Amino acid sequence: MNDVDFKSNIVIVRESKNNSERMIPMSSSVADAMSKYLLSRNKNKEPENYFFQARHGGRISNNSLYHQFRLVLEKAKISHKGRGFGPRIHDFRHTFSVYTLSNMASQGIDLYCALPILSKYLGHKSISATESYVRITTELFPEIMGDVNRTCSFVFPEVSDI
Repeated sequence: MNDVDFKSNIVIVRESKNNSERMIPMSSSVADAMSKYLLSRNKNKEPENYFFQARHGGRISNNSLYHQFRLVLEKAKISHKGRGFGPRIHDFRHTFSVYTLSNMASQGIDLYCALPILSKYLGHKSISATESYVRITTELFPEIMGDVNRTCSFVFPEVSDI
């Protein structure tokens, strides 16, 4: 409960994959959804308790989370190809990353200038861990490369035969 700050719209992520701790901002729509969830939950709101809780009030197990995810896929009529083949919960992270880079590129932000920001947000130890998202982004949104080429065309002047 202490790791979610609705005044600043920030979530503290602890004990992540790389044993790092970081603060990440929440958009107003995410903060609103989490606020509504908290109102509907109405139990065990003490600061030391988990924000997302199991029915008994403790931590949600990975199996329970996976089961809920499968139910959402079923309701959305999204086929599941089996455990490990997807869609996976982790695919939300990939989708977020690709669309974030796409949005940054469409705003004229150089993708390689955006990488350190996204890398920190995702909790990666190095920018190279985030770099693969640039390739995926340009494959899914080829028009981005045209924007990047127009933006960066002045960096290296054309060489002409004299």
